[in-house]
Amino acid sequence: MRGLGADTRLSTEGFNELVAPFRLPDRVVIGVSGGGDSTALLVLATGWARNSGREILVGTVNHGIRPESRLECEHVAQLCRSLNVVHRTLEVTREAPGTGLQEWARAQRFNLLAGLSKDVGGVPVMLAHTQDDQAETVLMRLLRGAGVDGLAAMRADTWQGELRIIRPLLGVTGIRLREMLRERGQCWIEDPSNTDPRFERVRLRKVMRGLGLDSAALARTAMAMGRAQHALEAEVGRLLEQYASRGALGEVVLDLRGLSETEEEYAVRAFARLLRIVTGRRTARFRHERLLDTVRWALAPTAQPSGRTLAGCILKKVSGRRLLVVREPAMCDPPIPLRKGQEAVWDQRWRVRFDGSGFAEVGALGYSGARDLAGCAAHWRQCPAMVRASVPAFRRDGRIAAIPSIEFWLDGNSALAGAELVGTWG
Repeated sequence: MRGLGADTRLSTEGFNELVAPFRLPDRVVIGVSGGGDSTALLVLATGWARNSGREILVGTVNHGIRPESRLECEHVAQLCRSLNVVHRTLEVTREAPGTGLQEWARAQRFNLLAGLSKDVGGVPVMLAHTQDDQAETVLMRLLRGAGVDGLAAMRADTWQGELRIIRPLLGVTGIRLREMLRERGQCWIEDPSNTDPRFERVRLRKVMRGLGLDSAALARTAMAMGRAQHALEAEVGRLLEQYASRGALGEVVLDLRGLSETEEEYAVRAFARLLRIVTGRRTARFRHERLLDTVRWALAPTAQPSGRTLAGCILKKVSGRRLLVVREPAMCDPPIPLRKGQEAVWDQRWRVRFDGSGFAEVGALGYSGARDLAGCAAHWRQCPAMVRASVPAFRRDGRIAAIPSIEFWLDGNSALAGAELVGTWG
C-alpha cells in the first residue's frame, strides 16, 4: 500500500488516488470515532463520495467505557449532519471486562461495524488506520517473536469472514491528517486513552520516540513482509491446485506423496490453508507448533493413529497415502432458524435457503442422521458418514425435512430448501 509523497497535498484529489485501486462499490461504511485520524478519513471520503457519485454510511461505536462516550458519538453525528452524511450510533450492550479492555473494545467495534455492513448489503467497511498504527503493530508483533505473517501486519484490503475491510490511509501519518484538518478549520476529539501508559501501544509510542524509530521504516518492513507472504501463499496455492481436491460436501482430499516432496514451510502453510477452507474461517490463525506436528504426523509413512482432530477439522489417512480433511460436526455452529423465503450463511460454509411453510432449523446432520437416512441418493451412500455428518440438515419439529447437499428431501419435495458451499477454493 503506497502513500502520498511527502510533497503531495493531502486533498480530495489525493484521496481519490489512494482509493482508486480498491475498485469500491457505490456504497461503503466508514468507522468514525471522532478522533483525528477517523475525522480526517470522514472529511476526505465525503469529498470522494460526492465526486464519484457514491454513498457513505458512518458508524460510531459507543462502548460506554467513559462518561464522554455519548457526547463523542453526538459530536460525530453533528459533523455528519453538516456534511450531509448518514450516521448511526452503534451501542455496545455487553459489560466491559476488568482486563484486556482495548482488545475487548476492538472486538465490539468490529462486530458492530460488521453488523452495520450486513444491514446494508455486506458493503466494505473503511477504517482510518495510519502509517503510525502500522508501525506500532509491527513493533508489537516483533516483540512477540512474530514471523512473516505477523510482521506483514495490517493489509490495506483484506477480508475478515464475509466482511471486506479497506484501510486507505496506511501510507499516511497522523501528523499529516491533523495538518489537513487544521487547514480546513475542522476540530476533532482527543481520546485520553491515547496517552494512558496502561496500554501497550502508548508505551511503544514512547519507546519509538526515545529510540528515534521511524514509522515509515517500520511500515516499509510490513510492506516487505507482505510481499514475502504473498509469494509464499502463491506457491501454496500452486501446490494445492496440484495435490488437493475439494468435494461437493466441503471435504478436501490431499495427496500426501506430492506434499512430502516440498519444503516443510510450504507444507505447514498448505495445512493452514486447508483448515481455513474446510472450516470456512478464512482469517483463522493457528499455532505453528501444532501445524508442524500435524504435518509430520501426516507425512510419516507409518504414523499411528490414522486420524486426529485439529482446529475444528477431522484429518484421516485413507488408502494410497491420501489425507481426508472434513469439518468436525461437533464444532459446527449451532442450528439457526429460517422462515419461508429466508436465506443465511450457516457455519460460514453453506448458504442455506428455506422455501417451505412455517419455519425450520438448520444445523449439522450429525453422525446419527448420517447413519440412519435410508432415503439418500445412491451415490451419496458411498460417501463416508464423517463427511456427511457436517452438512446442513433442515429439521422441523425435531424431524429431518431436507438435506439438499446429499439430495434428500422429505416426500421428494426438492423445492423445500437449498444449500450451496460458499467461499473460494485455493
